[in-house]
Amino acid sequence: MNFISAQFVVLFPLVLLCWRRIAPARRWVVLLAASWLFYAAGQPQTFPLLLLATGVCYLAARRVADAQSKAAKRGWLALALGTCLGILFLFKYLSFAASIFGISVPSLLLPVGISFYTFQNLSYVIDVYRGTMEPERHFGYYALFVSFFPQLVAGPIERPQNLLPQLRRAADPSREDVQAGMQLLLRGYCKKLVLADFAARFVEPVYASPEAAAGPAVVLATVLFALQIYGDFSGYSDIACGAARLMGIRLMKNFDAPYTACSVREFWRRWHISLTSWLTDYLYIPLGGSRCGTFRHCLNILIVFLASGLWHGANWTFVIWGGLHGAAMVGETLLAPPAARTAPMAGPLSDLCLCLLCLDLLPGGECGRCLHAHLGSAFRLELSAPAGDEGGGPGAAGAGGAASGAAAILARPGPAGTPGGGDGLLPHGLRGAGLAVTAGRGGRQCLHLLPILTEERCETKIVASGCGLAAAGPPGFAGLRLWPACSV
Repeated sequence: MNFISAQFVVLFPLVLLCWRRIAPARRWVVLLAASWLFYAAGQPQTFPLLLLATGVCYLAARRVADAQSKAAKRGWLALALGTCLGILFLFKYLSFAASIFGISVPSLLLPVGISFYTFQNLSYVIDVYRGTMEPERHFGYYALFVSFFPQLVAGPIERPQNLLPQLRRAADPSREDVQAGMQLLLRGYCKKLVLADFAARFVEPVYASPEAAAGPAVVLATVLFALQIYGDFSGYSDIACGAARLMGIRLMKNFDAPYTACSVREFWRRWHISLTSWLTDYLYIPLGGSRCGTFRHCLNILIVFLASGLWHGANWTFVIWGGLHGAAMVGETLLAPPAARTAPMAGPLSDLCLCLLCLDLLPGGECGRCLHAHLGSAFRLELSAPAGDEGGGPGAAGAGGAASGAAAILARPGPAGTPGGGDGLLPHGLRGAGLAVTAGRGGRQCLHLLPILTEERCETKIVASGCGLAAAGPPGFAGLRLWPACSV
C-alpha cells in the first residue's frame, strides 16, 4: 500500500488509534495484522513469499543458535541464504540474467519491497550466526520486524538490534515523539508531493522523447531528475520514520543532505545510509574491506557498488550506474594520501577498524588491556559520564600505563546490590568524570569502541562527525568520542 494512497491516509490513523487503546503486551498483534493487511491489500499474489522468507529465516536462526557443530550452523545459514536470495533472484533477476545469454523467459510479478525484507532477513540470520545477537524466540515479534509496515516497502533497511527491542517494549510515545513524528510526516509528504511530483511533470516528457527536446531542456531535466529521485526516496523514508515515531519507534535516518557532499565517499555516507551500511557490514568487510592490498581493496569497492546498482534494479543501466560510482570511489581512493587509503567505507577516520563489543563479556581488567592493545597514539579516546555522576576526576594513561589506567577506573566495584557488582563497572555505566587514554600505535591496529551502558541493554549508535566520532546510548550514558591526538 502506497504512503500517498487514500487507503493509507485513512487506515493509518485507525491503526494508530487501535494501537494506543490496546494493552502494550498485545500491541504487536495490531501492528502485525496491520502490516500484513497493508502488504496483502497492495499485492496479495506475492504475500505468501513474504511469509515463506519470514518463516524460513525465523526457523534457521533458532537452529543456528541451538546447533552444536559448526557444520550444522553453516547448513542452517545456507538454507536461509538460499531461500531468501533464491526468491529474490527468481522474481527480480531471472529475466535479466536470461537475457544476457539470449534466453527468453516469462516475466514474473516483482514482489513489492522484496529487496528490503530480504536484506532485513539476511542481516538477522547472519548476526545470529556470527554470535552478535540472540535469536528472537517469539515468532510474532520477528514477523513484525520483517514486515513492519512503515518501512516494509521503501526502507530504511532496519537492523534487528535496533528495531526488535523497540517492538517488544511497545511504550507509549512521548510528546517529543509525537512532535517529531508529525514533522517527519509533513516533511516527507512535502518532499514527495511538492518537490518530486512537481519535478516529474517536466522530467518525464523530456526523458520520454529526449531526441525531441532541446539541449538546455535535457540539462534542466537532468538537474530536476536529481531533485525528483531525492524527493521520492528521502520523502518516503521521512514518512516511514514519522509514522513509526508516532508509535514511539525510532527508525534510522536514511538520508542526510546528500547533495551537500564534497566527494563520492561522503555522498554515500549521506545517501541511502541504511543500504550503504548494510553493504559495508555484510559484503565489503567480509570481502576484506580496506585491510588488504590496493588492488583487492579497489576490487572490493567495485563489487560493492555493482551490487548496489543491481539492488536498485535488474537492468544494465543500474549496473553501469553502480560501476560509475564504484570507479569514482576507486579514483578517490587511489588519489587520496597513502595514510587515508585504508579508511573504512563507513567512517571518516583512517587506519581504523571500528568494532562494537558486548561489554558484559569482558572483566574490567580485560577491558583495560583491550584499550591498551588496540588504541593508537595518533588517537585519543575520551569516555564521559553524565553530569553529577559520583566518582573521581578523569584518569589518563600514556603508552606504558593505558592498561592499568583504564582498568583502575573500569574495574571499580559496581553499585551495591546490582547484578554483577563484582565484575567492575561494565554493566553499570562509567563512574567518574571521564577517562582519557593514549596508547602506543604500531602497525595495523583494530580500535574497539567500548560504549559504557547502564542497566538497559541496547546497542550504542556510532555517528561520524567531522574528524571525530560520537556515540549516543541509553539514559545514563553521556558519550564516547574519538579524536586525532593532534587536535586534542
